[in-house]
Amino acid sequence: MPSTIAFTSCIRREAFPDQPQWDDIAAADPDHLLLLGDQIYMDFGYWPFSHEWNGRPREYDVATFRDVMAEKYRQQWAEPHFRALYDRLRARDRIHAIWDDHDFAWNNAIGSEVDAARRQVAYDLFRERFPVSVPGEIYQSIDTALAQVILLDLRSHACPPLRAAGADAAASRLLGEAQFAFLERELLARPEKPFVVIGSSLTLRDGDENWSCYPQDHARLMHAIADCGRRVILLAGDIHRNVFHPRGPGQPCHELIASGMAINYLGLGIAEDDRCNWGLLRLFEDGHAEATLVDRHGTNPCCLNW
Repeated sequence: MPSTIAFTSCIRREAFPDQPQWDDIAAADPDHLLLLGDQIYMDFGYWPFSHEWNGRPREYDVATFRDVMAEKYRQQWAEPHFRALYDRLRARDRIHAIWDDHDFAWNNAIGSEVDAARRQVAYDLFRERFPVSVPGEIYQSIDTALAQVILLDLRSHACPPLRAAGADAAASRLLGEAQFAFLERELLARPEKPFVVIGSSLTLRDGDENWSCYPQDHARLMHAIADCGRRVILLAGDIHRNVFHPRGPGQPCHELIASGMAINYLGLGIAEDDRCNWGLLRLFEDGHAEATLVDRHGTNPCCLNW
């Protein structure tokens, strides 16, 4: 029997308060579910289409920031289809998460631009729902039956990307030194596991924000993956669509992107915009892997070869 990992990202309850697509993941009966960021949206959309337009949480004092974020978590966790799946997997310690910009603080938020008080609020509310193993951090490594799963935090320790005004390659860092050293150690820590699965809220190259905007960290990641000599699969979110990038020259890992479980554009809550995007990764003891990316139009199988 294969070991299965379901994964998805980007869930905006304000647009889609009814989310029956979680039942599809439940029907697949995954061994683990990885939520890859934007489990809630502190802001999204453009005035006048959205009450909480991009950037508005910057205006909140700390108490209001906490109240708004806590209520958004409460409402998402009250959605019955999501709650049933969450409770089922949480009881077996089989659901894990990382955050991205909208559930860390606000659109395009990075740690160097968010004050410590708001970062602490985000951490405390995240920790109430998901286990953490490194005190004060959300990045961690988890052993599954056939894979070592490494979950990364691409927000707390990030500095402005290279494309930002005044940024330079040396100072433009995504993970921070302590987290990158952790990643490099973990890539070598479980050689008995046939696979390594890296959970990354950002993609390697797709979207406005991605690893390639941080060329020093991107190159270091590619070298670390290549040097570890293991079968590595990177799972990503953020971009509101599903994409498969197979390993190849310059990219020593497969990249599977599943983003848009319940999200819309411009803050408009219209059913036609509901994308229902998620993925299922199947890992086998003999070292081969299969994946399926799912959206509201059907399924797309992906062939993962080494």
